Amino acid sequence: MSTHLLFNQQESSTLVENFQNENYHQYSCTIIRKVLETKSYHEHEPLVVNALMEVMSNVLSKFKQAESDRDSILQLSNALYNLLLQVECVEAN
Repeated sequence: MSTHLLFNQQESSTLVENFQNENYHQYSCTIIRKVLETKSYHEHEPLVVNALMEVMSNVLSKFKQAESDRDSILQLSNALYNLLLQVECVEAN
């Protein structure tokens, strides 16, 4: 079973390239874009994107030293994508 079924070949290549080049912002944007294609946030999407980016930043700060081979990066990408799908943004009153 392939470890990168969630991402098409172009997305996978972009993820690997950005991670290996330490372009973590673009790496995060690729995963967040995929989340937004999957899960619809009807209101306040810019705030949701900011929250997801903050989650990515916090997690990546712990994993920047991770193995940078293609399979490891794609496993991390899949895990981050699945994590972001679980994030629920609740509007404060």
